[in-house]
Amino acid sequence: MGGYIILDATGIDTSSFEAPVKIPGAYNLAKAAIAMQKPLLITGLKNGEYFVSPQYVVATDGGTEITLKGFEAKISSDDKVSPTEAV
Repeated sequence: MGGYIILDATGIDTSSFEAPVKIPGAYNLAKAAIAMQKPLLITGLKNGEYFVSPQYVVATDGGTEITLKGFEAKISSDDKVSPTEAV
């Protein structure tokens, strides 16, 4: 059974990503990817004027937040995507 879950992150510019950005439905999409054991494909990301997506990330459930490894962000249950430090 193949497939993946797509999260449209249009509006996030990784060159200046310092504050949370609300992406409606982001939390539920990430939860679905985890539950269905599907990759999460991030689209719409830019770094300045250049697109840096699509890219696959690993989503892990931390209870009230989902951590995205590869994009280095967290999604809170209110759909806010916030930057995290790379681990």
